[in-house]
Amino acid sequence: MLQWNGRAWDVKWVGGSAEQAISWAHVSNAYSVYRLWWAQNQRVYFMPIQRDIVNPLESTTLTYSANTEELITPWLDIGQDRDGLAKSVKIETFNCTATETLTLDYALNYATAYTAFTGGTITTNGVTEFLFPNTTTPAGSAFRSIRFRIRLVRGSTTTLSPQFLPPTFLYRVKLSAKYGFTVVVDLQKEYGNNTPQQMRDALRTALESNPLVELSYHNDTGTDYGATDRRFYVDLVDATNLEETGDSDVGTSTLTMIEG
Repeated sequence: MLQWNGRAWDVKWVGGSAEQAISWAHVSNAYSVYRLWWAQNQRVYFMPIQRDIVNPLESTTLTYSANTEELITPWLDIGQDRDGLAKSVKIETFNCTATETLTLDYALNYATAYTAFTGGTITTNGVTEFLFPNTTTPAGSAFRSIRFRIRLVRGSTTTLSPQFLPPTFLYRVKLSAKYGFTVVVDLQKEYGNNTPQQMRDALRTALESNPLVELSYHNDTGTDYGATDRRFYVDLVDATNLEETGDSDVGTSTLTMIEG
């Protein structure tokens, strides 16, 4: 059962997953208080409802469930073409005590399991900051998507419950690593049966090529792919001294390349 407060929905009551649906509901005044009555699973329930104030921080008569209740945020998806680095999350709490507690967890990359922060249960008021992955090694946690779970627990007093403001999440976006190269091509003499003119023509063809050009600067074998492979597909973005005046084609050319 949800309540609309003009800005968002608030969960007021949850039935069992295998029980019958709500078949009847009625609002009335009894014992100097407004109540919502409803029939569900062959039983009749009621709860007091507020006439004016719906802000829990402004009401001292609202009662809260004895169960552990939770709020799960939507997934924050920053896109498949980039990675995020989670740095920290801050949350401001009110009415927390040793028995009215709040716990903050997180899940990464659409996982169903949650990861608990070190010291993730809050029992005091104010702003609490959690670092990723922990305070000992706050190097950050890589993610493509992330969401948070906030669990609320009350003590024996039914009118007390921990409260919180929306968390503040700090992260940065990291694009995939791309390597750049600047090389000087020696066109002073023939190489591999290619004259300086032929080599200049080959450079011009590579520079004007729309598809990426394979670059290899070391004698890696044909099966040597992986972290140690030194072959890249690059885009030639600049070339100097590609042509010189006069009859001779000898000289040098400086190329700037960016991995595609």
